[in-house]
Amino acid sequence: MDFRDAPEEAAFREEVKAFLAAEFKGASDGGLEASGPNAERAREEVSRGGVDRFGAYKGWMKKLAAKGWTAPAWPKEYGGAGMTVMQQFVFNEEMAKARAPRPGGIGIAFGGPTIIAYGTDEQKREHLPGILSGDA
Repeated sequence: MDFRDAPEEAAFREEVKAFLAAEFKGASDGGLEASGPNAERAREEVSRGGVDRFGAYKGWMKKLAAKGWTAPAWPKEYGGAGMTVMQQFVFNEEMAKARAPRPGGIGIAFGGPTIIAYGTDEQKREHLPGILSGDA
């Protein structure tokens, strides 16, 4: 079995790595790094009140939203990334390597997909953008 990336996956992996290198600063990015060498310092900063961790997380989600990556499995027509299963694997692997918070939550995992499958067009227009942006 060959576990190497196909050329398309390798290109996507490089795109994710470049994005993370440019946009995610780990513990210095609002104390978001949950594990790894900087995690203890990040927890101390948060506990002293020197970091707005919720605000930092929302800011990080906005960066992901700008790339269309807050909902990797959602279809593009509804604002998702429309990633293949292998792209989702690559995305999650690189996010984990960087110790970056992954997008998610009940809205992304359950609310949005339920609205996509069963909601009216009006419900989709009303609710999906807020779920994707983190404002809902």
